[in-house]
Amino acid sequence: MTIGLLTTFVWNTEALAQLFPVQANTQLVPPYSLYLSDYVSPTADNFIVNLFLNDLERPQYEVRLRITIEGVGITLQTRENFIPSAVTLQGGMLTRLTGIDLAQYFEPQNMNFQGISRQDFQRTGKLPEGVYQFCVEVLDFNRGDGVSNISCASAWLLLNDPPLVNLPEAGATVFARDPQYVVFQWTPRNTGSPNSAFGTAYNFSLVEIWPKGRNPFDAINTSAPIFEATTMNTNLIYGPSEPALVPGRQYAFRVQARDRDGRDLFKNQGYSEVIWFEYVYDCKVPLNLRSTAVDARRMAITWDPVFGHSSFNIRYKEQGNTTAEWFNREITRNQANLSSLTPGTAYEYQVQGVCEGLPGEFSPVMVFNTPAPSASDFVCGEDAPEFNLENNQLKETLGTGEKILAGDVEVTITQITGANGIFSGEGEVELPFLNYLKVRAIFQNITINTENRLIAGEIQLTSAGL
Repeated sequence: MTIGLLTTFVWNTEALAQLFPVQANTQLVPPYSLYLSDYVSPTADNFIVNLFLNDLERPQYEVRLRITIEGVGITLQTRENFIPSAVTLQGGMLTRLTGIDLAQYFEPQNMNFQGISRQDFQRTGKLPEGVYQFCVEVLDFNRGDGVSNISCASAWLLLNDPPLVNLPEAGATVFARDPQYVVFQWTPRNTGSPNSAFGTAYNFSLVEIWPKGRNPFDAINTSAPIFEATTMNTNLIYGPSEPALVPGRQYAFRVQARDRDGRDLFKNQGYSEVIWFEYVYDCKVPLNLRSTAVDARRMAITWDPVFGHSSFNIRYKEQGNTTAEWFNREITRNQANLSSLTPGTAYEYQVQGVCEGLPGEFSPVMVFNTPAPSASDFVCGEDAPEFNLENNQLKETLGTGEKILAGDVEVTITQITGANGIFSGEGEVELPFLNYLKVRAIFQNITINTENRLIAGEIQLTSAGL
């Protein structure tokens, strides 16, 4: 009999060891944060503890908790001598603890630290990255004995990667438009992480790289931004209302992702890679090329410039002549006079726009035909035409390729300096009475009026056969 009673007692003890008075269940709800304060925020239920008192006959039972947060080499646990406010359970009813109910357990002074000092934790308020277990055990409030199972929930706590810039690409050439229009675009890399639910804002910063070729990272860390903006979007349109970018210059930018509540949730403080690009004109092909015969040996070429053109290159050669070489001219205006041509001959020509020193593509090949020579083109001994020198309004500027008139002699400018009517430089003159022999002309401080006529000074012919 005694043996039977003893056996029954042992069996009941083992059974009771598996059935705790209180059943605990722990939940971690994304987004997971490295900041412990986020788990006990009154506005978010990121950490939930459900407690169930199994004894239906017991009206009330006062308990407290032991919370353990454990990662690789790091343990935070409720201090043994910490006496929190009692949690009152009622038999057969579920008690749900969240946020403000658990806040006292997460105060640093109420926890023991291993693997990280309390001072280091308090300085930042966050844990190092890693996989952590949040475990809860229910203790009898007065005796401190464990009266529940140990319930754990795991979470991977990490800092998010900063944004990945898509446009412009590093080292890209960005073409200027009229009006200004540049697209900056990036991809967030935190949307697939457990922190994705946190609100993210993006700080955009743009600087000019000066001098050109400077390290972009140095430029963005030491130069005052020419533009800054904060956006919730993952792109930014840089339009005409933003500060004007200057073609021919280099710029650097970066994007910083940040938590809207100011928490450090990103690696590298949320900064993307520093991206640089060169801003240049999109040097389009000149439009509407046209040609007009001046005489049997000269043709006038005109065209329509487009946005960004600062000068032009012209090339021409005899059509069908496989040994012919291109003749090249560089001018600043959208018209040119080609001389010393062969009468009655077909020529092909192209025009190329140059934008701030950067040449674009040549236009499609165009063709003109010089007229056959006429006996009236030049008559030896014929009186020179009359001309008027009473115009005293001075020419402000002259460019290469333009023509000035000295009496009845036409000089095509090849080099020029000066302004406001006074010019020096070189040119070339064709002499029709010598079978259009081309000679070099030089001039110093001559005066030119608005009709491109010489009204003071001398132009000297220096050599022939050019």
